Amino acid sequence: MRRHTCMCIKTYIHKLSSDMGANMGFPVSTEKPYSNDLFPFLSLLFFFTVGHGQSEGERMNIKDFQIYVRDSLQHIDLMKSRHPDLPVFIVGHSMGGAISILTACERPSEISGVVLIGPMVQMNPESATPFKVFVAKLLNHMMPSLTLGSIESRWVSRDKTQVEAYDNDELNYHGRLRVSFGIQLMGAAERIEREIPSISWPFLILHGDDDKLCDIRGSKMMHEKAASSDKKLKVGYFDCLFQNLMTVFLFIYNFIFHIFNISFKFTRCTTKF
Repeated sequence: MRRHTCMCIKTYIHKLSSDMGANMGFPVSTEKPYSNDLFPFLSLLFFFTVGHGQSEGERMNIKDFQIYVRDSLQHIDLMKSRHPDLPVFIVGHSMGGAISILTACERPSEISGVVLIGPMVQMNPESATPFKVFVAKLLNHMMPSLTLGSIESRWVSRDKTQVEAYDNDELNYHGRLRVSFGIQLMGAAERIEREIPSISWPFLILHGDDDKLCDIRGSKMMHEKAASSDKKLKVGYFDCLFQNLMTVFLFIYNFIFHIFNISFKFTRCTTKF
């Protein structure tokens, strides 16, 4: 009987110079937003988390959030064994942001920087009230598989075309969320809050000011309380910033070049942050 879950790993490799390179792990649900043409200096090495995209596992259900972190660390180890001389950057979006934060906290000395795009840092205080949290924990004990609400696709983007693309993407999960999964998200948020004061690695946060999925207050709190001396927060747009590819990638490029003290600045950006 097989005990392991197979994960899908995607790799886009460029010929890199000896003094510049990065491995970027993407714990995301779909590969379509990432264009190889937009990364002439970087290699993209990313995977689908368990229960997401092309990886195996029950959809959007996990016994322990740490499994995501464990898999991310294993992915980093695998990529470093193949590319030992390259620095590692992690990029995480939405729930992948939470995974990225916890992953970097476990291996701070191995991470050159972290980019968080609309990350899940804390639960929405209006939604996660003490009473609702108590009820959720009670339901998790009695009926962990009970399903609650689902993600509204209209929260993903203001662009109707992007909403339709999200709805039609078979790699996205369109079902309802289980109580047990919500409990894991709450546990991850609590752990992140404990870790934030000790975060010393460089990070860049891009967060939509009208994000309906991940509360921007979490990003602001992380930027304010993290001990890191190299931290940036850019606010603007909506949730799915990856749909605004050029703007997002320009910020990522500038951040990475800043880490390496490379004087190379992109300025062709029309979206206000």
